[in-house]
Amino acid sequence: MLTISKGTYGFLKKWQEHHEVDHSELYLSGSSAVLIVEGSSPVDSLSQASKYEVLASGGTLHGEFAVMRYLPISEDAQPIFEQRHKNLGQKTGNGLLGIRLLKPKSGDMYCVVSIWDKETSYQYNSVPLVDESLMAKGPGGLFEAPFTKTYHLPKE
Repeated sequence: MLTISKGTYGFLKKWQEHHEVDHSELYLSGSSAVLIVEGSSPVDSLSQASKYEVLASGGTLHGEFAVMRYLPISEDAQPIFEQRHKNLGQKTGNGLLGIRLLKPKSGDMYCVVSIWDKETSYQYNSVPLVDESLMAKGPGGLFEAPFTKTYHLPKE
């Protein structure tokens, strides 16, 4: 299991320092932050937490630059999407330090977390890591928009 929680850097840093968890990484983007908790550690006290099942995993969650690509995958396309990407964890290299393909515990918004050695590695190697042709269609047959969030490792 993997949990992603969004909030202020101060709150998430304090939570991270006061809770024993299997593994966690804290990243910053402007005035907001994201805490990634991997494993079965209890995270119930994080109110803005999204829980995911890890479908594919490779490498580490620690790096200078983190990218979260959110993709709405329709219920009928989920088995196909998951089958196509079951080996995604083998894609590390060229500055890509770690990757996780995440299935939400509720909803249809999958997440691909990629961890990079630096932002320029992501920029030079930012080919799509997954096939986005199976995204969910919203009302009127329009695709729900995928989106990307980027974060940096805080300088302490």
